[in-house]
Amino acid sequence: MAGWVSGMREAFGASFLWLVSFIYFTQGFRSFVWTAVSYQLKDILKLSPSASQFVVSMAFFPWSIKPLYGILSDCIPIGGRKRVPYLVIATILSLFPWVFLGVISSLRNSYNFLTIFLTLQNFGSAMADVVIDAMIAEAVRSERYGCCAQLHLKLQILF
Repeated sequence: MAGWVSGMREAFGASFLWLVSFIYFTQGFRSFVWTAVSYQLKDILKLSPSASQFVVSMAFFPWSIKPLYGILSDCIPIGGRKRVPYLVIATILSLFPWVFLGVISSLRNSYNFLTIFLTLQNFGSAMADVVIDAMIAEAVRSERYGCCAQLHLKLQILF
């Protein structure tokens, strides 16, 4: 196991591996917050199941248009860079709605504001998912040529 981890660190760099791990950890951690959101919709806002589902559907709509984020980041670089600026924007969009909803009770107690902030948060999370996936694909593609050459040599030695 340690050899595999050190090989990954050597191939991709520790900072890249930490970034990837952090992005995916935060995406998984979001499920805990959404449990609280469901209680907010049901117990505090007293929404019917259909109204609650409408809020959740609106909030998760940004996940339905993920290919657009990839096209956007590929075709419109910011400051000459394709991925990092979009990852920063996505991080801000996925963090600040939670902060505002946590600090300002009038936002989370309003059906409209809650829907807007949850949608913005999901927009940021979906964009971060697309961007980090693209960064992984680029890293693997560039590393693959080196790995393929090493694998080819190992296979020649074995056979």
